[in-house]
Parts: sequence; structure tokens; C-alpha cells
Amino acid sequence: MKDILLGFVMSVGMFSVIPAPASAWNDKSMPYTIPFFPLVGVLIGGLWHLVISALTRFTPAYIYASFLCAAVIALCPFFLSGFIHADGFLDTADAVFSRRERQEKIRILKDPHMGAFAAVSLCVLVLLHFCAVMDLLPGLGAPAPVFILLPVVSRCVSGLALMTLKPLSETGFAASFKKGTGAGHIAFVAVTAGICFIVAFISGGLACFIPVLTAVIFGVLTAIYLYRQFGGVSGDLCGAIVVIGELAGVVCAALYRNFSYLGW
Repeated sequence: MKDILLGFVMSVGMFSVIPAPASAWNDKSMPYTIPFFPLVGVLIGGLWHLVISALTRFTPAYIYASFLCAAVIALCPFFLSGFIHADGFLDTADAVFSRRERQEKIRILKDPHMGAFAAVSLCVLVLLHFCAVMDLLPGLGAPAPVFILLPVVSRCVSGLALMTLKPLSETGFAASFKKGTGAGHIAFVAVTAGICFIVAFISGGLACFIPVLTAVIFGVLTAIYLYRQFGGVSGDLCGAIVVIGELAGVVCAALYRNFSYLGW
């Protein structure tokens, strides 16, 4: 049980800005780190929801519906994750949009420098996040559970990809954290995703369920596409899966709200 709890603490410390004791690191607990990845999403989603609730309750409507508040809400998940997944997304964008051969893409993926494709992709990512949130203000037409569940399901897809697909490198991040995981760990993450779907439908109906489903679909499609492009998974690619899944969910929530206003 101690190793399991340490695995959760390690996952929190690595994949979020929530403080975790450095002394908690234990190699025996590494197989539990990725299975607990979605629970880190619960913490991030909960804090994201708290930020939105605070803005809703304690600021005047004209401030809450401002560009500044929309920017805070849109950037919240990136700050809470310490930008670790955004970094993976940018590295992935540089490699994918280079349109080179596989080995050259892998080399670009590992390059720590930020290229032009990453810069453009960052602008597109932030702009879409901001515009989607701005469409949801004021009042956030999407039920609040959306902002709790999206970080969870996106990490479910990323975690499942890491545990079920071949690592890009036998000595890299993916291989290290995949080692020791098995059917039980995979089932735990899959059940977590299933619970999210149930909670989404019960708590928010289709307005919550559809964005959550969209996040999963886009996450799965991204995982399949990247696996075919690179022939394996890595930490950067898993980060891209998280970012694209969350973005798809938020954009879908905004579109659903707009279509609802039109009576569709």
C-alpha cells in the first residue's frame, strides 16, 4: 500500500505544480505513476473549477465576462500542469509539421530547441483555448463538471497509450514508466474513463457528455496518428495527446453552447 500511495505522490509531483515531497520518489512505485495520471487530472480539473467558481461568485459580471478573465480560465490547465504537456505538444508540432522521414522527425522531437512550427502551433493553441472560453462566458454555458472531467479523460487516453503502445525508445520516459505496468493498471485507467462518462451524463446531460466524449475521440485519434508517424510513444507525444484532447473538449463545449442558442 505504501508503494501505491507513493506512486500517486510521484505522479502529482511530476505532472502538476502541486507540491510533493522530493523524498517520496521510489523506483518501486514507478509502475503506479501512470495509472494515477488521471487522478492528477482530477486535482487539476478541481482547481480549474475552483478558479472559475471564484471568478463567478466574487467578481462583478462585467469583469467576469472580460477578456482578462477568459485568459485566466483558458491558461489555467497549462499553469496547473507546469506546462509539461504543452512542452510535449510543441516538440511534437515541430516534428510532425517538418514533414521529414521518420528518423528525422524523431531527431527533431528530441531537439530541445523551439522551432517555427512550434511557435505557430503555440499561437493556434492559445487562440483556440481563449476564444472557446470567451464563447462560454458569461455564465459558462457548459456545465461546470466539463472543466473537472476534461483533464481526467485526456490523461486517461494518454496513460492508456503509454501503457499499451510500444515505446519510442527503450531507455526513454515512456519505457521507464511503462515498465512494471500490466492488465490491472490498464483496467484501472479504463474504468476511470468509464466513470467520467457516467458522471458527465448524470451531472450535465449532453452538454457535458458530448465535450467529454469529443476529448476522448480526439485523444485516441491523435494517439493513433502519432504512433503511425513515429512508430512508438514518448513523453512528448503523450503530452500532445493530453493537450489536444483538452482543447477539443473545450472547443466542443463552446460549439455546443452556440448551437444550443441557435436552437439546433
